[in-house]
Amino acid sequence: LFRSDLDAGVVDNSATAHGTDPANNVLTANATAQVPLPAMPGIALVKTATLDLGADATASLGDVITYHFAVTNTGNVTLTNVTVTDPSATVSGGPLAKLAPSQTDATTLTATHALTQADLDAGEVQNQATASGTDPNGKAATDLSDDASETENDPTITPLTAKAAIALIKTSGAIADTNGNGINDAGDTLAYAFTVTNTGNVTLTNVTVTDPKVTVAGGPLASLAPGESDTTTFTASYVLAQADFDAGSVTNQATASGTGPDSTVVTDDSDDGDPAQNDPTVTPLSEAPAIALVKTVASFTDSNNNGLHDTGDIINYAFAVTNTGNVTLSNITVTDPLGAVAGGPLATLLSGQTDTTTFTMAYTITAADMLTGKVTNQATASGTSPKGTAVTDKSDDGAIDQDDATVTPLDESPAIALIKTANG
Repeated sequence: LFRSDLDAGVVDNSATAHGTDPANNVLTANATAQVPLPAMPGIALVKTATLDLGADATASLGDVITYHFAVTNTGNVTLTNVTVTDPSATVSGGPLAKLAPSQTDATTLTATHALTQADLDAGEVQNQATASGTDPNGKAATDLSDDASETENDPTITPLTAKAAIALIKTSGAIADTNGNGINDAGDTLAYAFTVTNTGNVTLTNVTVTDPKVTVAGGPLASLAPGESDTTTFTASYVLAQADFDAGSVTNQATASGTGPDSTVVTDDSDDGDPAQNDPTVTPLSEAPAIALVKTVASFTDSNNNGLHDTGDIINYAFAVTNTGNVTLSNITVTDPLGAVAGGPLATLLSGQTDTTTFTMAYTITAADMLTGKVTNQATASGTSPKGTAVTDKSDDGAIDQDDATVTPLDESPAIALIKTANG
């Protein structure tokens, strides 16, 4: 049999018999026979995939899968108009004009597919192509592709490695003067902002941010696509404590988490700028140490019991020391040129705190004071900040911001007495 016989579907054959009779006459006879040949068209398709991951060697959105198709004529007749169709790729090349029985074409037909986010989230690309051709009788032969064998018809599966990852940047904003005293100190509010970025290749769900120092408002985010950043959902505010100002800064770190399509949970500790460093967010707090002293007369002691303020009597002074800065002061002392101040030093004095009981002084009025009619002087308070900065303040007699000397008037009470006696 020839290929043309099979394609024709029949073998036509003619034979002629020759013979000579006794009279030398040539006798001939013709006979014909037609043998049908049943057409058995068949086609098989093997589809293989090659994934180009690019320079990063990681499956990413837009990476291209190239499909190669090997089409084989598994029948006994020539196939024409051989085509391949694919539901998820555009096939280039073809159609093949003819494909002889047992012939395989592995170069003409190819296709490409650019990865979608749905592919990456699914973790694979699974699909199946179809080859078709027409036999000489107009009958179609078709076959679903297989990934290796011509007979199994399994879909071609291209696995995609999931890389779930998240990054968090935490930054601090301006400090709000919550207590309205014009300085940044304990009780004021520090605002934080959070930028969450999906640094992987799959969609993340249930994205949250937690912080050990504050309660984070906003979220969770339902989903965050690869490469997407969210800068508005998560916020937090922190009420500054005295310890923060004494330390000179607020240092802490938040954590972002999200769930990949395969239920893998990924986390990242925040950074203050570069998402790859994971450094804590440090907010410096400016030190503004200050102290104020008010010196007042608490009482008089009438030492000679004459009912007057005069020489020898005692003026009892009281001192009110106030921390008017934003950091705790230590080693607080009060000195006075009039004499020794009793009490102290104070170990610590918190911001905004006033001490009215530790420091006292007793001063004995002199004759010179009585001639002057008053006692005028000024004490000095001093303290040390957490960074070792020394602060001082001259006392005032009332308002802590005036630094006026304390003047103690001594009322003049002139008097004379005469006793006259006779000696004989």
